[in-house]
Formats: sequence, structure tokens, C-alpha cells
Amino acid sequence: MSNAHQIKYSTFEVLSAHVWRCALKARGVQNDKLVKFSTTVNGRSKFNHSVVPKGYFGNFIFSPVYLGKSGEIVSMPLWYAASKIREAVTRVNEDYIRSAVDFLSIQSDLTALASGPHTSRCPDVDVNYWKGIPFYEADFGWGKPVFVRQGGIGYEGQIVIMPNENGDELFVGINLFASHMDRFEKNIYDFEERRAAL
Repeated sequence: MSNAHQIKYSTFEVLSAHVWRCALKARGVQNDKLVKFSTTVNGRSKFNHSVVPKGYFGNFIFSPVYLGKSGEIVSMPLWYAASKIREAVTRVNEDYIRSAVDFLSIQSDLTALASGPHTSRCPDVDVNYWKGIPFYEADFGWGKPVFVRQGGIGYEGQIVIMPNENGDELFVGINLFASHMDRFEKNIYDFEERRAAL
């Protein structure tokens, strides 16, 4: 952890960390409150391909979670939040997946484990990072799309990050309570503070 500030973090990690911190500040979450960051990881790249055949079409998605105190995420430099996101995502390996499958196989009611509004409301967030999904390559016979966005951001605390048509910019959509949005908009563009914290 002592050299975590010297590590090169991905766009996903840095952007998610920034948006997460801004959401915590906008919501006015108390420093000692436990907060949850969750995202999705494609298990195909983390698992032996002899078990999951190439081209397998079906859900193989896992949701790693980081649970920590709001005050640490907000008061520490940006790299700290990015490092916690990296920790959560890198825990998803073949052993993690096998353990998750074993756990799921003994559950009598899988609907109780489904994510949704009840799993990411204030103070938690759920980030969907869709940069790698080739939305703009889809062609159903009348040409490629000109503009793509998610149909909606279904619940408070949900964040969607997706590419523009050229793939050179990212769109960030977030669902927060109306009372938090003004503060969020102010925080998201406050990069002077971020520069000092890097």
C-alpha cells in the first residue's frame, strides 16, 4: 500500500473513484459510515477457457464489492479510492468464481441475492462500465447507430459509464436524489482540488 500512489491506474479506476467521491460528498455521508462500491466483472477472462468455451453466450458476470468508511474515500487522495476499486476487481479470479458458484449452488432462493435498488441506494454506488461493449458496431441492416445511451438509470446510486460514437470520450450517467444533484454537479467539475490531492 505504501507505493499505491505511484501505480498507474486505469481510466475505469480513476473515473469511477472520482465519481464515487463526488457522490459521497454530494450526499453528505458521515465519515464513519460504511459505504459500498460495486461493479461488474466479466468472468470469462478470469476463468479457464476449457470450462467456459470461447464464444459462450450467457451471463458470466460477477459483482465484486469494496466496503469501507466514507471519510477515508473522501479525505484521502484520489489514488486511494482507485486502489480500493482495483483491489475489489482483482479479487475476481478463478478461485473467487468457483467459490461464488459453490455458494450460489447451495442457495434456496437466488432472487434474494439479486442486485438492484435495494443494494446500491445512498450511500452506496453500483458502477456499470461499458467502454468495451461495441455498441457502435451493431448493424441490424440499416447501418450503424449514430447515438447510443442506456435506456435509463434505474435506481438511485447507479452509475453508467459508456463511450461516445468515436470511442474517444466517455459519458457518465448517474442517478442521485434530486436534493444531491446540484452538489454533485459542482463537485464533479472541481478539478483544482483533485490536482492537489493527486
